Amino acid sequence: MSFTTPESLKARGLEILRILCVDKAFDKMPGVLDPNVEAYHDDEAALVGRDNFISHFQHLLTAVPTFSYQIYDSVAELDKGGKGGRVWIFSRLLGLPKGIQKDTVDMFDIDGEGRLVRMKDVQRLVAQ
Repeated sequence: MSFTTPESLKARGLEILRILCVDKAFDKMPGVLDPNVEAYHDDEAALVGRDNFISHFQHLLTAVPTFSYQIYDSVAELDKGGKGGRVWIFSRLLGLPKGIQKDTVDMFDIDGEGRLVRMKDVQRLVAQ
């Protein structure tokens, strides 16, 4: 499938987020990640490479089994070439230690094949 409309790109972004953070489907992650995927969170060092990305997410999500995502809204924009682009997803993170809740905007760069190339999040604390 090619991702040449905002609707298809948005659907793919939501699917990737569900695979990563809702379903926690580690076996499906390689199929939705670019081999050189990059992830940026807070002031931490960039996470680079599919294997590092999967290992990191597997560790985090296993360590916090109550973690969940409540997706509120999303927006997609195609690249100028018409294949792939960016998806922004607004969600709430729940089930964090000590009852912490955060709002998050996850920004995905997705290539024309539907693979996550780059991910960056911006979060704010909403409950403690």
